[in-house]
Amino acid sequence: MADGKSTPSIGELVAANYQILGTAGAGGMGVVYRALDLKLQRTVALKFLPPDLNASERDKARFLREARTASSLDHPNIGVIYGIEDTADDRSFIAMAFYEGKSLAQRIRSGPLSPLEATDITIQMLKGLEHAHSQGIEHRDVKPSNIMITQQGATSRPVVKIVDFGLAHVSQQTASKTHGISGTVAYMSPEQTLGRPIDSKTDIWAVGIVFMEMLTGQNPFFRESIPGTVFAILNEPPTLPEGVPAELQQVIYRSLSKDPQRRYPNCTEMLRDLEALRDKLPDTPAAANPANPSLETKSARRSKESADLRRSREYASASTWMTPPPKTSSKPWLIALAAIVVLSGVALFVPPVRQKLGSFLVPPDSENRRPRQAAYEGYLAALGYLDRYDKPGNLDRAVDALQGSLKADPLFALGYAELGEAYRMKYQTDRNPEWLDLALSNCQRAEELDNRIPTAYTTLANIHNSQGKHDLAVQEIQQALDINPRDVAAVTAMAHSEEAAGHLPEAEEGFKKAIALRPDDWSGPTDLGSFYTRNGRYKEAADAYKQAVALSPGNAFALNNLAANYLSLGDPQSLRLAEEALKSSLAIQPSYLAYSNLGVIYLEQKRYAESAAMSAKATGMNAEDYLVWDNLRTAYEWLHDQSRADAATAKELPLVEKVVQAKSQDGLSHAVLATLYAKRGETSKAELQIQSALAFAPDSPETLQTVADAYESLGDRQRAKQYLKQAIAKGAAADSIGGDADIQEIANDPDLQTHGRAAAPKD
Repeated sequence: MADGKSTPSIGELVAANYQILGTAGAGGMGVVYRALDLKLQRTVALKFLPPDLNASERDKARFLREARTASSLDHPNIGVIYGIEDTADDRSFIAMAFYEGKSLAQRIRSGPLSPLEATDITIQMLKGLEHAHSQGIEHRDVKPSNIMITQQGATSRPVVKIVDFGLAHVSQQTASKTHGISGTVAYMSPEQTLGRPIDSKTDIWAVGIVFMEMLTGQNPFFRESIPGTVFAILNEPPTLPEGVPAELQQVIYRSLSKDPQRRYPNCTEMLRDLEALRDKLPDTPAAANPANPSLETKSARRSKESADLRRSREYASASTWMTPPPKTSSKPWLIALAAIVVLSGVALFVPPVRQKLGSFLVPPDSENRRPRQAAYEGYLAALGYLDRYDKPGNLDRAVDALQGSLKADPLFALGYAELGEAYRMKYQTDRNPEWLDLALSNCQRAEELDNRIPTAYTTLANIHNSQGKHDLAVQEIQQALDINPRDVAAVTAMAHSEEAAGHLPEAEEGFKKAIALRPDDWSGPTDLGSFYTRNGRYKEAADAYKQAVALSPGNAFALNNLAANYLSLGDPQSLRLAEEALKSSLAIQPSYLAYSNLGVIYLEQKRYAESAAMSAKATGMNAEDYLVWDNLRTAYEWLHDQSRADAATAKELPLVEKVVQAKSQDGLSHAVLATLYAKRGETSKAELQIQSALAFAPDSPETLQTVADAYESLGDRQRAKQYLKQAIAKGAAADSIGGDADIQEIANDPDLQTHGRAAAPKD
């Protein structure tokens, strides 16, 4: 692509052959592009390798290996993969067939399907999956949006195409282990939500859910929050309407057995049962039908079927995986004693065995204890540094101490887990993507050595939360809480996920629980204060931040958060209090956050020269945060210093492009990038980014306001006003509108004003 690793724009050529026509959709794995294959003159869909899978050469190699294996699938009910290619700047993508028609999700939204229609679609899904499973490939993300309903050839019969096999995982014992759990939460099998080993039966479970959704119009396990959905999958029974024929109910309930051993063993058996029923099924929605009497002709048969149905329903309701494994009849101590006797006998005659056995039976000497003791001492020192990560150099000292621990003991799993968290915190401080890569690799190593360390899972959860992947975050959090239900980091991470799901009372309770678990830790009130600030409860936030300052006197970080909260209020008195807090923070420790927020305060106060000076100091300390460059650009634009504004834009643009690549689901980043492209006159690129911004964050006031900026820069005043009005309707503060240079001309409208961007409080 022409501009490095930026998002492709409409009309751009990719890999010298595919001309981008627009977006085909947006989802959890990013944006899919509709393109024209110039060589073969056909419309295709392009799916780029997700940025989080491009973190290392090993991840990229695994992804491409699995995608190439999936591309070998050849079946009428599987979407065609044409190939896997690379762009000039080494970004990999999958070229797939583009199907005209609608997804099953769109069909379900128009109302429940009849048992006959739903069964026809399910039979085709099972045939496609049966072929994939025979090749050793599971889909692992079967859901209505991945099922396309198309019309092909002269026949009017709809044809099912299962898509997104390019992201399936090869079913091989040698396949690389990945972090997080693939799939969409509401369609995950119980074993998948628990992160346990899975096979083709997890696809059968998902088919059962999609089948139920076709018949009833809703997912049986969907709840308002992700934790609630996971709980329902693990504990609650699915329920079918009485109008569904009993024999069909039995098939569906068997596919939804919570114990995979009681599910259909393969697609072939489920197919056989459905095909035997197909001709007897009604062609009107099940909710409006009584049970079909033609399926229950003999009382003896009805009694047998009723027993089978009852058993299938019980299997779909019982949390059988929660029961402990049966006790063996053998006595473990007898086996151990026998083993010792045998090994001791061997040791008498085989010197090498005797030598190894001695190392286990003889207490280690002080020389053998020293590496582990040194490793643990370094670990404890690092914990002290991380507890006061606000102090200059403490994060680097923690990293050094942990690296020393791992040098002393390369198998010290706790050290790897905490090193991963230290790198994540460094990323929170200066937004350098390199730290995220190191955080992920160290957590992976910790988990390989010991999968019972909560820190590894909570670090991954926090990374997922920061990238907008809240469903994956919940899976990691659940792992941590299973190990230690009182783990403060896991409780806090779950509160963040509840907030992302819109469950604010539950989120607030979670943040307060973290404080109760560790009442002397200043980070607890900080997290609660940030929650209040994000939700417009500024007075409560101020109280929480003051508590953090009281628990940690001289903490510049806590003062920065207090100042950011005052800044969010926006009134003159609050701005003065924010300025005082920031100056106190700078007296303790100069930081780019303090300088950045001072720059925002001076923007609000129309002190543009001082704002530019503070933002320039901030960029001098950390040049990686695009929002600081954005504030600097705004100040220069108000000062009518276009050359410096253009220079700030040149610095900002590649940083935003990098964020969009690494954090592809962040709507605000896409909107900011759209504004920058619009200012450069790159209309098609701007339009594409606007589409992505609205797809990922349609209800975010700040994103909508930035989209208005982009349209104003494109010269589309009507749509600029439209989206600015939407921003206000979604909660943008009307009384703070007026400081945005991009739309200053429409700020005179009494209902429309804009504001400068403040750096958010840091958790």
